[in-house]
Amino acid sequence: MSKDKINNYFTKKLSRLPVSAKTHTFDQLMKKSIDLSGVGIDSDEKFKKYFILKSAAKSIGAKLSFEENKELLNLKINNINDAYYNIVRMKAQKNNIKKVAYPNTFGYRDDIENEFNVNNWLKVVHLIYDSVANKEMTKQNALDYYSNFLNIEEDEDEKFKKWFKYYSDGEHLKYSSKEDEDMKKKAVYISDMGQGNSPYYSGGGSAYLGENTGYNMPGDSLDQHLFDHVSSNANKAVEDKDVFSNWKGKLHTAIRRIDKLLRTDRYMDSDTYRNLAENLMNLSLQVHTLKLANTITDVTYKAANKFTKLGHTEGAEILKKIAQEVPEQPPLNQGPDPRLEREENVAPAAPIAGVEEGAMQAEAPLEEVAEPEVEEPSPTSGIPKSDTVEPAALESIKPIPGARPGEYEELAGDINLDDAATKLDEVAGMLADRRIIRQLAEFDIMLDKLGIASMFPELAESQSKLIDAYSYALTRVTKMMGQLANAKTLVKAQTGIPGATEEVEPAEEVVPAPEQEVGEEELVAPELPE
Repeated sequence: MSKDKINNYFTKKLSRLPVSAKTHTFDQLMKKSIDLSGVGIDSDEKFKKYFILKSAAKSIGAKLSFEENKELLNLKINNINDAYYNIVRMKAQKNNIKKVAYPNTFGYRDDIENEFNVNNWLKVVHLIYDSVANKEMTKQNALDYYSNFLNIEEDEDEKFKKWFKYYSDGEHLKYSSKEDEDMKKKAVYISDMGQGNSPYYSGGGSAYLGENTGYNMPGDSLDQHLFDHVSSNANKAVEDKDVFSNWKGKLHTAIRRIDKLLRTDRYMDSDTYRNLAENLMNLSLQVHTLKLANTITDVTYKAANKFTKLGHTEGAEILKKIAQEVPEQPPLNQGPDPRLEREENVAPAAPIAGVEEGAMQAEAPLEEVAEPEVEEPSPTSGIPKSDTVEPAALESIKPIPGARPGEYEELAGDINLDDAATKLDEVAGMLADRRIIRQLAEFDIMLDKLGIASMFPELAESQSKLIDAYSYALTRVTKMMGQLANAKTLVKAQTGIPGATEEVEPAEEVVPAPEQEVGEEELVAPELPE
């Protein structure tokens, strides 16, 4: 777009302004809109970037040209620190470092070391400050971590640490003064990352930002009091994270200890072991997933109560002991509200004539009103909680219709393998149908519609146990169906019971074994010998 035209974005903004088009203010806004349109601002996002860049450039004394503004608006800038980094990187790329060389009067010659990419160092300093500002690492930890991304084989990381520490500790300002500005090294590189109102500013001069715009050396203001405040907060945050991590580690150690106790208990029955192991596994998963100490403490106490209920008091005591050692969280408001202090310091106004007497008369009734009133009991205060409710008696439960008439009499009569196979098929069908589980699910839906489903946590547990039991029983029944089919085939193929021996007389006549168990269709009386 041409520099003397206005885009649609600013046209809409100007149309919404409550300013007449014939005023001088509107002419100034029109001129500014044309300039910003030429830069390339056509959205709220770029407009916000422009103000961030303008503030950052002003704080470090950098002058951005039309083309530089246009180029910077196309970069990713989310905060003031990103603006500092991109401005300095652009200036460093477009200007060469000026360094004064001195003659070698003593003839001493040392090997010239390889040069390092200053832009890489600038990026590392940017990452260090971001970590400190976000309270992810301390200043030293961030320096040790991000310096590993440099060339370690050529000792670039160690040289970067010395260079960073030199400027971060303010050693370059030890012998500086306004009269000695001409003796300073004219450096293009800036890294004074984001401390105070002007992260890149510390007073002095720069080769490319102009005179009296700051020393602009890496870490010029890293030792300022504002950064010390940010750094101390970051140190405290990291210490709190370390304490919290150590406490979680102790809790995981306690869980492993309890698991070892469960495995070595030879007198524990299988059901109790399964319940305790499931609770312990759920607790371990929650401790690993949750991020808040208070929440982890709650689930730990809950697991300890379950262990006590199941009779494993030793594991419950271990969990309660670790839960009591939870690190304290700092309060949100650590200081008094300054607004309250201002109200306390306000001098009392002079009493108005005729009002003081009325105030004295109203003082006694106000004191009576200020007395605390007795709270009325809540309508739900007398309702017992779910943990204190007694289960219903089995005698009060009305059983559903049982066996059909004459069903048990059929079992006393003559039966065969087909009858047994039919009965087993019926059992398998009932297990596969899961009717009881579905009825419990329907009951859960009813409670949800009534808004009281959360009062019945045992419902989900009973459904889960039923599903496990039905699945286990169904697998066993299907296995028995296969065994029954094999038994039926075996009985039809043989005339005797498997494993029984037949008695054979020495004569030609063969007497069959007595009391053979064969199918009903093969029950024929044997002929006796004459």
